Amino acid sequence: MLNGIWRDYLRALLSKDKERAWRVVANELAGPVSTERIYLDLIAPAQRRLAELVRNKRISPGDEKIATAVTEFIVSRLYLILVKHAVGLRRALVVCSPSSSRELGARVMADFLESDGWRVRMLGVGHRKRDIVRSAECFRPRAVFLCPAFSRNWREDRTLAVNIRKAAPKSALFAGGDYFLASWSVFDRAARAFRPVADAVPRDALEGVMQARHFLEPRGGAQAA
Repeated sequence: MLNGIWRDYLRALLSKDKERAWRVVANELAGPVSTERIYLDLIAPAQRRLAELVRNKRISPGDEKIATAVTEFIVSRLYLILVKHAVGLRRALVVCSPSSSRELGARVMADFLESDGWRVRMLGVGHRKRDIVRSAECFRPRAVFLCPAFSRNWREDRTLAVNIRKAAPKSALFAGGDYFLASWSVFDRAARAFRPVADAVPRDALEGVMQARHFLEPRGGAQAA
């Protein structure tokens, strides 16, 4: 349904015009398209294309940074539409890899969880490993989402996942939720790297929410406060 529309959104990003970008999104919201599909079928392919343009030296990293800032503005407005439920008792911790420079995917993961009624704490770019592990131990989340760096070498992030598991052994651990912003090949490599240490490796935020439900709801009754 949004196969061609994301290109209109991409053109708005490349023109650095946040109001134009919002008009593209708002036009789709006025129709039958859900807010979740806006994230996954409009914003995500445009952001993947931006990354491809940088790799092929068609645009500069600075251009990508400005375009992503426009998307972050759009996401902040979509949050007000997406999150309508009261915050529940289930706690979720969403953390960016200490070696990552990207926060957008983790923010979307946190927004989707909050929309599903979770009480979410997010640790964005720049937090130290020991602070992340300490938060996992003290916050007592039912679910932890570690958003790894988009890299071919996930050794440090795998070690971090193991340490999170030790600090919060009762928490379900997910690696991913933000890979909708990366290519399928990156996601496939990440899935192989993290499946031995995580309960699941969701590709996108919607899949992450569904997997969290799958792992936690059958246990019933003992939701953490």
